[in-house]
Amino acid sequence: KLIIYTNTTNGKFTVEIKRKETISGMDNVMITNTSGQIIQQEKIPVYNYELKKTISLHPSINTEIYIVTISAGNNVYYGKTYYQK
Repeated sequence: KLIIYTNTTNGKFTVEIKRKETISGMDNVMITNTSGQIIQQEKIPVYNYELKKTISLHPSINTEIYIVTISAGNNVYYGKTYYQK
């Protein structure tokens, strides 16, 4: 399960996934707008059962809803956040 907080963001929000299996490595986090355009992408380290990272959006992006996609091994997690300037 993907948890995103705070869900109305002023540019910073935290993504978190807790898993049942022990996995270490790197997960891919991608932020897209509602048109599917990639706004930001990065690899985030995973330690044991957890991925947790605070993400800062670039201040030049527009106010709107953004889709957060995390590819973690064979699993893909989706969530959304609202960016408000």
